[in-house]
Amino acid sequence: MPSILESQLQAAEQEWLDYWKRGSTRIRWTKLPLQVGDAAPDFALLDSTGKTIQLHDFWRDGPAVLLFWRH
Repeated sequence: MPSILESQLQAAEQEWLDYWKRGSTRIRWTKLPLQVGDAAPDFALLDSTGKTIQLHDFWRDGPAVLLFWRH
């Protein structure tokens, strides 16, 4: 039988997964954030070596997937 903590973790994970599967509920904003189907704005970030990389650099050979992780 799972402990209370395990049950709470499982419920939290399921809630997160349900929201993630459902996706964005907004249809349109008058400004940012972007919506599904919007073109991503070009921007620069530092890679793991400290080199500046432009977002468009990742599209040279094909599509790119962006993942924005909160933590």
